[in-house]
Amino acid sequence: MPPDVFFCSCAKNGLRAKVAATCFDILAHNLGHKPKLLRTWAAALRVNSKGAVSLCSDEEFQVVRRQNASILAQTDPYLISDDDCIPIGKNWLENGAEILMDYPEFAALALLPINCNIMPWTPEDYTPFLDEEVMETVSCGGMVLMRRDVMKDWPEGGKTYDKEIAEYLRSIGRRVGYLRNIKMFHLCEGKELSTVWNS
Repeated sequence: MPPDVFFCSCAKNGLRAKVAATCFDILAHNLGHKPKLLRTWAAALRVNSKGAVSLCSDEEFQVVRRQNASILAQTDPYLISDDDCIPIGKNWLENGAEILMDYPEFAALALLPINCNIMPWTPEDYTPFLDEEVMETVSCGGMVLMRRDVMKDWPEGGKTYDKEIAEYLRSIGRRVGYLRNIKMFHLCEGKELSTVWNS
């Protein structure tokens, strides 16, 4: 059974909402079915998606969307996606899930964005994992394959919530990182259209 896919949107209007709608359509075509939609009450994206859920306010979204995906997921792992990401290539979902399951110490692995410079993590007094398939990083985001049932507690939310989740997972002995050979394009990364950095 392929992993459940959750597409998460809080884009309210204009060009940013058009980006979200386009990415949803591309992902649905790529999967052969519509992903489950998790959105804020005010989000412009209102597609007819099986399992569509209007969750919360913008302020709560980064935490609540992840909590709801973990509750609603029926597969292990599942994928949670921002609304401005496009996967590259074929069989990326199945291959990524298989790699995650091959690395039991990892709780989350994200597709590697081709338009960002994700550098190896170099903390003091800790050696991050790195091989041909995966790269451990301080946090991960965008399109993330997550194991079910690893988030027993949910830390307080921050601006993106990626870092808070990663710190929690490390505190229980797990790792997070990126798939080195399964890639995506993160359209609004670091741009004025970001719903995180411009909110």
